[in-house]
Amino acid sequence: MKEELELQLVKKYPYIFKNYKGDKTKTCMAWGMTCGDGWYDILDRACEKLSKIEGVYAEQVKEKFGMLRFYIHMDKKAYENDKELWKKAHAITEEAEM
Repeated sequence: MKEELELQLVKKYPYIFKNYKGDKTKTCMAWGMTCGDGWYDILDRACEKLSKIEGVYAEQVKEKFGMLRFYIHMDKKAYENDKELWKKAHAITEEAEM
């Protein structure tokens, strides 16, 4: 994805993309979002939904075999408070991938 589009998502969803361009030994987000520009709207809609769930952030966003892959992580504290949130978060990423 063009860096300009990535930065729009990072600015709009700073917590979700808190590891954007981070340490490559700690996050796959170090390489940015390795998918085509055409995924922008789908990612934006998914992130809008994910932003309502506390503690969720992106681990990796990529295109593989022509399909979107959106891997997330949830802060331990948020997960321990409500395990159903994890299911909701994964349902959002699965919907985006479909």
